[in-house]
Amino acid sequence: MVFLLLITYPAITYVQALTAPGAATFTARTADWARQMGAGPIVNALENRYYTRHPPANSAPSADALPVPVPGPPGAAETARDPTRDTGNSPARLAALPGALPGEGVWVPGARAAGGQPADYTTFLSPDLDHASVVAGPAPPSSTPT
Repeated sequence: MVFLLLITYPAITYVQALTAPGAATFTARTADWARQMGAGPIVNALENRYYTRHPPANSAPSADALPVPVPGPPGAAETARDPTRDTGNSPARLAALPGALPGEGVWVPGARAAGGQPADYTTFLSPDLDHASVVAGPAPPSSTPT
């Protein structure tokens, strides 16, 4: 009976983590859940061991593998392809490493608010010269309190 009581909370939270909305993989959801349950050092050790034995590729990702902006209202797709068509409120371009991929560090408007203004911006960076296949999607700092 005691065992049943001890296992109930982790079981419920694990099922919630696996069924939460989003596109994360089973492995990513499991790792995030384990970190939330206090097993962060164990997850970090396992990830470090895995990536030491299976490093990311050294070739740049193909253009279709790079992040794509969220579609917005009419005209947003054209703005996403041409960042110069933004309303002028986008964050400053991020500094990129030598050999940057096309569009790297350029903030592109994503979803639009009711008034047509961009509600968010997206970009990507290649943070590691030794592993060009790794890209990161930073979030711009907000100028308004949440």
